[in-house]
Amino acid sequence: MSQLQLASMFPKIILMPHAIHPATQRVSRIPVRVIRSYYVGQIARVVFEATGPYHKGLEQRLNLTGLTIAKVNPRQARRFAEATGRLAKTDRVDALMLARFGALLEPVSRPVRTEIQNQLTELVAARRSLVRDRTALLNRAQILTIELLKRHARHRLRQINAQIMLLDTAIETIIGEDPVLTRRREILLSIPGLGHVTAQALLADMPEPGAMDETQAASLAGLAPVTRQSGKWQGKSFIRGDALIFGRRSTCPLSSPCGSIPI
Repeated sequence: MSQLQLASMFPKIILMPHAIHPATQRVSRIPVRVIRSYYVGQIARVVFEATGPYHKGLEQRLNLTGLTIAKVNPRQARRFAEATGRLAKTDRVDALMLARFGALLEPVSRPVRTEIQNQLTELVAARRSLVRDRTALLNRAQILTIELLKRHARHRLRQINAQIMLLDTAIETIIGEDPVLTRRREILLSIPGLGHVTAQALLADMPEPGAMDETQAASLAGLAPVTRQSGKWQGKSFIRGDALIFGRRSTCPLSSPCGSIPI
């Protein structure tokens, strides 16, 4: 991704090109005072796609200007473009489609993540990756026959466990230093059947609770079934959400305390 173009509308479309270097992932510096002078008061909303590490610097910088910003799911933006009959995909086409998306659907503006939230998300993602590595290693160790490989596996397992412990300490430190995160963790841990690891993941990957109702939170977490029905045809319901990982984390036996908690 060499260029990101934003589109805003009020009452006309304004394209704001920002060059992004793929190696450094740094947004070119447009002074905040320039954006305030030329765009604040003229723009109702700035719409951009969530593109992983590429949009974070842009989001933080636009937040300093006081503009209303809306981050949208790239899948939704692409399907919106296809619904309008636009199959081509270029920077300019994407910018125009985002402008129409923002003007017609008026996506909701969510609070921008703080630096502490970004750090927590990065640490939790690193821990999750180590847990996957440990699971794969334990599965592979069951079929090893050569003693050298068995020793390597045991050494790597000790290393992974030590790294997970260090990450747990760092995560607890970050949460403990933030009163808001500490209070949210206390509320989450008060739910029967919900442990520290799941609470950490919820705080990191789903900071929106508190800014939405329970139905929206359940849908975002991947816990609310999506109904598929037309006339007499009844399809299978499924779950899907931006934080679908919690659909896996939150499953538990019906005999456990969490099995009786309404969503």
